[in-house]
Formats: sequence, C-alpha cells, structure tokens
Amino acid sequence: TSGKREKRKGSVPMKERWQKISALALAAAMVLGGMSVFADGESNANALTIGASQPPVMLMSNDTEPLVEDNVPYQYYNGSGFASATAESCTPITANTTAWSSGWYVASGDVTINARVEATGDVHLILTDDCTLTINGGIHLPTGNSLTIYGQEGNTGSLRATSNNPSRETSGANAGIGGNGGGYGINGESGGKVTIHGGQVTATGGSSVNQYAYGGGGAGIGGGGGGFRNYGGAGDSVAIYGGTVNASGGSSSYMGGGGAGIGGGGSSNSTNGGDGGTAIILSQEVQATGGRANPSWATNGA
Repeated sequence: TSGKREKRKGSVPMKERWQKISALALAAAMVLGGMSVFADGESNANALTIGASQPPVMLMSNDTEPLVEDNVPYQYYNGSGFASATAESCTPITANTTAWSSGWYVASGDVTINARVEATGDVHLILTDDCTLTINGGIHLPTGNSLTIYGQEGNTGSLRATSNNPSRETSGANAGIGGNGGGYGINGESGGKVTIHGGQVTATGGSSVNQYAYGGGGAGIGGGGGGFRNYGGAGDSVAIYGGTVNASGGSSSYMGGGGAGIGGGGSSNSTNGGDGGTAIILSQEVQATGGRANPSWATNGA
C-alpha cells in the first residue's frame, strides 16, 4: 500500500459540507430576524415581513414585485349610502398587468400601461387614494364580462383609459372601456357591464381619423365602432353610484359615425350606430360627450 487514504466515491469534501451548513444557518437567522428569503437563496431586506403588526400584507416575488396585497380598504354604494369594506386579497397593478381575469386588483402610486388591457370575467378594481392608473390603449371589456371600480375614503384615485386610433381607414375604433372596433365588413363589438362606486374615471374612445375614414368612433364606455358599412357595437348596463366620471366618444372624420360618451359605438357609412344599453347614474359628477360624425353618411352611437 502507498499509505495514502483513498477518497470514497460520492463523498462530499469537508469544506463543501461546512459551506452548506453555514448557508442553512444564515438563512434561518435571516428568517428569524425578519428578512425575506427566496427560493434561490437570495434575501431582500425591502420585502415586508408577514405579521399581524404590519397590515396590509404583501407577498413578494424574487424580483421584489408584490404578488398579492391583502386587507385593502375600499368604499361601495350599498343601496342607501356608502359603506366601507376590505378586500382580503388583491393583485397589485403594474406596467405589465395587461390581462385581468375574475378577481380583485388594486392600483397604487403612478402606474402606466402602454397596451390595451384584456378584462374577462368579473373584475374588481380598487383605486387607492392619490393613485394614477394610465392605460394607453384602453380596456377591452367585451359583452358578457364586467368591471367594477371602487375608490377609497378620499376618492382621489384616478383611472385614465384611452383607446388608440385604428390605422386602417376601413376599421372602426375601440371603446375606451368596452368593445373593440370592427374590421372591414365587421360590426363593432358590444361592451360589457361597468359599475363605478368611486374614484376619478376618464374613458376616451378611439377615433377614425384617416383622410378617407369609413369606420365609426368607439364609445367612451360601451361599444366599439363599426367597420366599413357595418353597425356600431352596443353598450351594456352602466351604473355610476359615486366618484367623478368623464366619458368621451371617438369621432369619424369622413364617412363614419361618432361613438357615444356612454353607450353605443358609431356606425360606418349607411348603417346605424350601436344601441345605448341602460344606465343608472346617481353621482352628480358625470360628463358624457359623444364624438363627431358626418351625418350624411352614418349615425352616432346611442
């Protein structure tokens, strides 16, 4: 024999074993000390710890963006007046939150989304006081879906949803909140149900403004504009119990109709604008303005 001790196969060197033990001990110490530790072993001192002394609670991902925010207060109309409530679990809105499905969402601070948001199912949105949520592209809320918007005690949170103008002359424009515009030979899409309990909401439909624009303008809240020689989309039920709402329909510069502020989308040439749907308005701070049209060729949304 050579007198040297042979290393067994599969054994872990002593240095590596001490490194693993030290890492586990450090992770345990950080957890007990109030720091968050993620699956990749990295710590984040900015993450909130979970405990009864720090409501609301945020669960954090390893890129420091919150996954869930709990215990979010909001105001709602209960049939006889406004009451306070708390949403147990909300998804915070970020610049990348472009798909809203059934559930609760919360907007805080200044957030800008440069895309059209897709809202499906039964969506609830809380506008925290002093927040500004800007959506450059508007909110696609087709018929059969609903969006309910809440403010907080100060009613100072704002939502600004503005639809883009279509690039094609034969296309109708999208609603600010509601249906999409129709393409060539396609009716405008009808919008979904919108309920506003509070906050400051501005919704602006897109306009068909090319030199020879045939499409209809989109409603501020409601239906999309009709495509070439087709009808505007209808509005659904809209209830505004509180807050401040400013809804403006888009226009058509040539042969289309203008969208309603709240209601139907504008038509294309020789067809009718979309039906208005139903509206319940209790707030005293609501302004709805329809878009411009060429009355010789098309009709505005109702």
